[in-house]
Amino acid sequence: MQATLKISHCVRLCLIAGLLAFLPFANTNALTPEEFDVLRTQYAELNLAENVTNYNVIEIPAEQLSAEALQAALKTAAQTLEDDLIVIRTDSNNGTLLLNGNPITIDIDPERFGSVTIVTASNTPLIVDTQELSRAFCIDSGDVAMGGMKIYGMTWDFAVDYDYDGLVTVWGDSVLTTCDVQTFATEQPEPENPIDLSSLGNDVVPCEEPGAEVGHIGIMPMNANITSFAVEEPRSRPYGATDPRVGSNGLGYSGNSAYMIGNVHVTLVLMESTGAASELDWSSEQIQKVRQEVRAGLDWWQDMFYKTCEEVKAGSGPGLKFHIDYWENKPFETSYEPIRILSQNDSRWVGEFLEKQGYPGYDRTMRGTAVFHQFNDDQRCNNKTDWAFTIFIRLVP
Repeated sequence: MQATLKISHCVRLCLIAGLLAFLPFANTNALTPEEFDVLRTQYAELNLAENVTNYNVIEIPAEQLSAEALQAALKTAAQTLEDDLIVIRTDSNNGTLLLNGNPITIDIDPERFGSVTIVTASNTPLIVDTQELSRAFCIDSGDVAMGGMKIYGMTWDFAVDYDYDGLVTVWGDSVLTTCDVQTFATEQPEPENPIDLSSLGNDVVPCEEPGAEVGHIGIMPMNANITSFAVEEPRSRPYGATDPRVGSNGLGYSGNSAYMIGNVHVTLVLMESTGAASELDWSSEQIQKVRQEVRAGLDWWQDMFYKTCEEVKAGSGPGLKFHIDYWENKPFETSYEPIRILSQNDSRWVGEFLEKQGYPGYDRTMRGTAVFHQFNDDQRCNNKTDWAFTIFIRLVP
């Protein structure tokens, strides 16, 4: 069997029509969907995507736990085009990350290489011991989230030497989006006349007001439990796209995919026929192959963008990043066999999908297509991207 690609006729990124011609993108996940669901619940404040397939997963097994292994994982994340999820596993014998004078450094261009999230896949937090020699994390750039860590090693004397800069330091114009951090005391007593942390302005942020734009963030300069912490870099909106938190962009619903630039949400829907009409069924191998090919095709366009766009090559202008949403992580069940339906009648099975998502009334009329524009626009706003479009894929004999 083969799979054919159908892009919503509302979509104006028409150049992607040939994306299945490229080689697969290899991505192996040892993290199971069930384990990922546990992580989503455990780290609810980090707002992980619904499906593990939305991430390039990098695992660090307990027996390989080291500062070098985490730094290597972050180096990989800085080169992959997908959002990365670094999963650290711990056990009774391997649960401490010892730093030897150098902090863990994160420097990732989020517009091109996506976000990175670091979590511990255990009920026991990862212990990061700086040994009073350095900060724990320095975030030079990137959309970074982390959780499930306990950081040791900051003394009052060391904090003074570093101007109360913090165990986790963020440089640049970042936005604090999530912060649940609790400091805790050690055996070392607090000085008799400690500095009033509230007087330090942006030099130290005690995680009280997420959402504030700050030029420099430092998590409280003492030992800390990091339940959840996340920062994002501000974005420039390209060519008519408005902030998705505000609502529809300036081009209206039909402008959901006006330009192939910026952050683009891609809803990928595989159609699975059921009942009397069913002739073809997706296999797990076919699903994985198609996903890899779609990913490879989008990666190719993204790579071409960065090679040919003069503004980006000159260091200005917005980048390009595709965020794939593998709809519910399984094919959508339809009462039709899509390959047996003429293309001019695709509103039958496309409309069935939209109606089950709460968008009834789709057809090829102007009023009917507005239903699809609304779905794409809601996907764009809910996922906070500049643009959005939907790809339908159906099996052929």
